[in-house]
Amino acid sequence: MNVVNYILIFVAVIALMFSSSKDKTFNLQRSKLLKAILPYGIILGHISAYNTTVFNVAIVGSFIVGVFFFISAYGLECKRQAGNIKIGGLWSRIFKLLLPLVVPIILYVDLLILRKCNAELIVAENLRNYQLILPFTWFIIVLAIFYAFFYIISSIKKITNIWFFIILFISVCVFSVANFILFRDSAYTNFSSLCFPAGVLYRQHETKIKNFLSKKYNYIICFVVLLATGLIDHVHYLLPFTILIWSIVIIMLSTLFNVSSNRVLNFFSDISYEVYVCQGITYLFIPQHFDKYNPIVHIALTIILTIVIAILCYFATWYLKRVIFAIKWWISNEW
Repeated sequence: MNVVNYILIFVAVIALMFSSSKDKTFNLQRSKLLKAILPYGIILGHISAYNTTVFNVAIVGSFIVGVFFFISAYGLECKRQAGNIKIGGLWSRIFKLLLPLVVPIILYVDLLILRKCNAELIVAENLRNYQLILPFTWFIIVLAIFYAFFYIISSIKKITNIWFFIILFISVCVFSVANFILFRDSAYTNFSSLCFPAGVLYRQHETKIKNFLSKKYNYIICFVVLLATGLIDHVHYLLPFTILIWSIVIIMLSTLFNVSSNRVLNFFSDISYEVYVCQGITYLFIPQHFDKYNPIVHIALTIILTIVIAILCYFATWYLKRVIFAIKWWISNEW
């Protein structure tokens, strides 16, 4: 049984012991809690992948990305069922997805130049590796493609929920298979993608799932599943299935808590996207081989520095949005 299994089982025990929620619906506040906390698990996963002095939890990034796919799809399905999804809104959503990358990309390239790195070579290598210049941004490309799937399928007139899910599920599976064959992308990445249609299915059957989860003893499933995935972790071809399973378990565990809105939670939820995209910038500030001497300090420094950079980029992007809206207003009024 690997480290991730032990961590998740420990979290499940604590969650069951201190459960305070009577409403087992996955809602906006619970999604904010996950968005506020989980990006730092991805950072820890990336650090452990390249640092042999830290216990290996590299796989944790894959299932956390799966959770974010789930949350994105869940929110979109809520809007679709409310009749608020129009095909014309796709470009606006992709624009909102890509705009926060502008400032971090400028900062990243400038830092490469200042450090006298071969900026052109590094940027070209990142692009070849399915990144949007910044490291680890493959997730954003995939999410934009899934947004397109969602909006295009939702434009089909009088489509039922079940057929919407089936078409979306097939589309995601075809994309994942093509991605694996053409780019030899990790199987873990492709199984994370299955969490996107899972989020849609959860929203469509939320009432039934809520009734099922209302009985606390049903959470014994979490333990059975986590123990089962721990027992098969030596079977290589079964490992990718654990990504989808762990993502759903995290969603289930989040429903055990009452999460009230507060400024700290909302703020860290708001900057979670910037935290994810700015982690590659942070590594340019940390001295080479620093992690080999002080692994714990290295983790803490990386997280703190990433938060600082993310906050700066968040507010810089906010001002950039204001400038863009002002230009659009000026053009529309002048013309």
